[in-house]
Amino acid sequence: MVNAYYRPTRVDEALKLMKDESNKNSPLAGGTTLALNSRGIDGLVDLSALGFNYIQQDKKSLRIGATTPLREIQRSEPVRQFAGGIVAESAKNYLTALLRNRATLGGVLSAGNFWADIVTVLAALNASAKIRFFGDKTAAVSVEEFSQKGARKSLAGGILYEIEIPACETGCRCAYQRLAKVETDISILCAAAKVTLSNQKIQTARVVVGNGSRPVKLHGLEQRIRGQSPAGAATIVAQLAGEIPAESDIRASAEYRKETAGVLVRRLFQSIQ
Repeated sequence: MVNAYYRPTRVDEALKLMKDESNKNSPLAGGTTLALNSRGIDGLVDLSALGFNYIQQDKKSLRIGATTPLREIQRSEPVRQFAGGIVAESAKNYLTALLRNRATLGGVLSAGNFWADIVTVLAALNASAKIRFFGDKTAAVSVEEFSQKGARKSLAGGILYEIEIPACETGCRCAYQRLAKVETDISILCAAAKVTLSNQKIQTARVVVGNGSRPVKLHGLEQRIRGQSPAGAATIVAQLAGEIPAESDIRASAEYRKETAGVLVRRLFQSIQ
């Protein structure tokens, strides 16, 4: 049951409503996860009037406002042209079109929906979640760290207002793969990579697997493939597949995920040229 509805027009006003310990106020972005709120809701704090719905790009980065719906991200031409299109593609793979019309990027992160493919892709692209606090103070937390610490600890009473993704440098290549029972289901597994090539050799690499509940960065693999060609990296992945962390849930066993993760990551490098 919801007893009150608020639509603040200033961030400090929204922060005050969220901090009020006498109420159980919840932020409202797209509203797609509120039904799962087990602690109850006294009031809804609608964030839609705070000006966080935007997609902006310059030479340094792509910036997406936290209340931007996934459907807009999926359809945005700048996003479709960015990082080989993997941000737009992963947004398109978030459940159904009806949910993507409402679900926002900031809502996905703030609700802790780290199983979403787009979180894995953002972690691979070294994206940052930007957070506002009282007194116009801000902080930037990598999406990788955000997903590992959890939304509540990462936000620490603040409001997520933007996700910033660094622009691809010269020689950058990006790839994304997923496995799901049906197109509109949560992925059993997904994987994303961002590498820089020089003379067809990997100079830097970020490889992340969406392994059920949250993305896992493959630090050991990243070190092993530096200096290799993409084809050589694919061979190394096949050798190290059993070392990829995995967990069991209702969608798949850990053993199945370990085997499949190796296949998906190998396909990432087979697609990179």
